[in-house]
Amino acid sequence: NSWPPFYPTLPDQAARAAAYEAFVRRVLDRPWFVGHHWFLWADQPKEGRFDGENNNFGLVSLDDEPYAPLVERSAVLSRAARERLQTASGQGR
Repeated sequence: NSWPPFYPTLPDQAARAAAYEAFVRRVLDRPWFVGHHWFLWADQPKEGRFDGENNNFGLVSLDDEPYAPLVERSAVLSRAARERLQTASGQGR
C-alpha cells in the first residue's frame, strides 16, 4: 500500500533499489549536496500509523527481514559516496 497516494510506487524491491541508486548517483554527481540519508529503518504498519500512512519505506520489513536488493545496493552506494568524498578531499583511499 501507499498512503497517501502521492509517493512513488514501484513493482518490486529490485525496482526500488534501482530507483534509489539513480537518486544517489544524481546526488553524488552534484558537488553542492552535503549528503543524503535513508528515511526509515522498518516499514510502517500495514494498518497505518496514527495518520493512516502505511508505506514501504523501510530497509527491512515489519518482521525485520532485510530487503536484500535495497540493502545490498545501499552498501555499494555508501562505499561509492565515501570514495567520492575521499577523492574530492585529496585523501585517496
